[in-house]
Amino acid sequence: MAEKHRGDPKRKRTAVNAASRAAEMTYKASPVAEREETRARFAEEVAHVGSAVARELALPRILDVVLDETVLTLGAQFAQVYLTDEHQPMLELVGHRNLPDDLKEKLSRVSFDDPLLAARAASTREAQMISSIDQFDPALTLTRELLARMACETIVSLPLLVRDRVVGVLTFALKAPHEFTREERATLDS
Repeated sequence: MAEKHRGDPKRKRTAVNAASRAAEMTYKASPVAEREETRARFAEEVAHVGSAVARELALPRILDVVLDETVLTLGAQFAQVYLTDEHQPMLELVGHRNLPDDLKEKLSRVSFDDPLLAARAASTREAQMISSIDQFDPALTLTRELLARMACETIVSLPLLVRDRVVGVLTFALKAPHEFTREERATLDS
């Protein structure tokens, strides 16, 4: 004959409640852990792009590596590099990946004052990040057109500085919204 459990029912309920709470906390923690893992991967991917560039010496090859690694490693829908004109506040498109020809033509030479995130990055000398289309500055009409045509939500423009002088801008966009963490922002700002 099986022996009946003689435990206190109140203790059983407390144990069941504790197990239930533990399961709920585990369930809630899972997306947080996944987000942290994604953010850590993003920082590693940005570092990978930087190390790939460091191995190159010739400017055309550096541009190719930057653009290829930005698209492949970061999963960017498009990437572009502008260099500054030494004599006037202008940016010249010197390399890109996945830009349609008509947009390439339209964006081939832009002023620091044009309604483009890359121009803003050059003029402010600060990284510019838009995490989703909802955060968009309506004044950036060229950027809005670019994102709409390329079906992207997130865009980043990074000024390229040498000895405290802007020499160019790297811009890339991601298909989905991406809320940048403080660590990601620090990585992109460096």
